[in-house]
Amino acid sequence: MAKIQLHNILCAGEQALITLRLDGHRAGFLPSIFYAFREEGIPLSFILLSLDPKGGLILNLILRSEDLGWARAALREGLDLPSIGSM
Repeated sequence: MAKIQLHNILCAGEQALITLRLDGHRAGFLPSIFYAFREEGIPLSFILLSLDPKGGLILNLILRSEDLGWARAALREGLDLPSIGSM
């Protein structure tokens, strides 16, 4: 199982920005992350995927501040993601 790491949180008014780092450097885990948010009914108003200098994936998401509690709890628990072969 791969893990995602909650790297940063910024909250301003009604919106929150969370930054995630993905272990394994594989974009194949992105659908599982988006699925978890969808299943909770949490809309994402902005999605940005980038690479750090070492080639690791960084995912920035903007969501409603009211959904930040769920997102923070889920991401701190590690939000286990299936291996690429079992998706």
